[in-house]
Amino acid sequence: MVNAVPTLRLATGRALEEVALPDTAFAGILKPKLDPAGPPAKVLARALDAPVGALTLERAFPGARRATVVIPDRTRNSAQDRYLPLIVRRLADAGISPERITVLFANGTHRGHTPEERAAIAGPLPPGVALVDHDGADSNALVALGRTPAGTDVAVNRLAVETDALVLTGTMSFHYLAGYGGGRKCFAPGVAAHDTCVALHRRTLDPSGTSVRHPACVPGRLDGNPFHEDLMAACALAPVRPWLFHTLLAPCGGIVGAFAGGVREAHLAAVAPWDRAYRIRLERPADLVVASCGGHPKDINLYQAHKSALHAVRALRPGGTLVLLAACPDGPGAPAFAKWFDLPDLDTHADTLRAAFEIPGQTAWSLRDLAARYRIRLVSGLDPAFVARTGMQHAASAREAVAQALAELPADAVTCAIPEAGWVLPDTGTSAFPNP
Repeated sequence: MVNAVPTLRLATGRALEEVALPDTAFAGILKPKLDPAGPPAKVLARALDAPVGALTLERAFPGARRATVVIPDRTRNSAQDRYLPLIVRRLADAGISPERITVLFANGTHRGHTPEERAAIAGPLPPGVALVDHDGADSNALVALGRTPAGTDVAVNRLAVETDALVLTGTMSFHYLAGYGGGRKCFAPGVAAHDTCVALHRRTLDPSGTSVRHPACVPGRLDGNPFHEDLMAACALAPVRPWLFHTLLAPCGGIVGAFAGGVREAHLAAVAPWDRAYRIRLERPADLVVASCGGHPKDINLYQAHKSALHAVRALRPGGTLVLLAACPDGPGAPAFAKWFDLPDLDTHADTLRAAFEIPGQTAWSLRDLAARYRIRLVSGLDPAFVARTGMQHAASAREAVAQALAELPADAVTCAIPEAGWVLPDTGTSAFPNP
């Protein structure tokens, strides 16, 4: 323990808020241990020039005349504006003119973009490249591909099927259900039909019925994870074998690594360096964690901010207190998410979810479950009455939330801070994740 106490400036949305931490039993600040692989331009070029276990992009699709490049939507920064122009240039070098290249936004079940948002995300592209939003509810835009071994019927955007070259892109991250984000998720659920998205997420239910969440569907785990396995099986149904370009980012958005190649190979190659940077060991669980999601877009809405809460509580003892800064300028996230908090209690929520599964309902259950097992004080722009319905407590400022938390804790309470909880996965050496 150290007694030197910092005053932190924690990100909330696109702003910073100052908060002073208590001056006793301070366990430290959990920060990523970044080891950049070189200047960003060289990192991107090296990944394109030396892919993992696959041909370079210029040679991966011989004779191709049309290409579809799938990129994450506005809720996931992968430095799209930095690497997408390079990929388009490489495709042009392979003989695919800009007029025959489509950039498809992997919106999953999220809303579409404005033209301004699409242009900002994609970066500077040559004239002729089409920017298209995926809409999983548009039956005319979808093509059925078949069924995974687990029984999931897969349909995806026809632009990812009716093409000669399919390039998936994304960034490494921890994912609260799939173990790790990126990779195969850009294909499904990224450009999948709404029904396929729901069916894939249903694989995360605990088959024993003792919990809503399967015990292997946790951040940082791929082995035995049924959601990850079904995502990979869905991706394998693509008639054109996808080629993946994957970044590793710093919380500020800087590029610290990149991998390219086959979907499985390039994704797995990114896991080890990601773990070294973002899986942080904590000597002992804390009584109080003060955390920020890391700012925009990690806290663009409560649906996304929940993932940071799921990370941060891993640094807490059972029943400990989390102060979470999450601006949530887009509110809860969607009416389909917010409505689940109208259910009277967690048990009713779980029963309703098992009977009529919905993706937003699953995330809402996870948040309510956290709020039932930890005391969470949320510093956000959300309506305090809505925050109360989630089981969390509203606070007007980080200073107020910390003061309220300290008033409820013993004088020797152990405190730690996590400035980028949307990125960092604390590890106290206990179970992989505390399922109820």
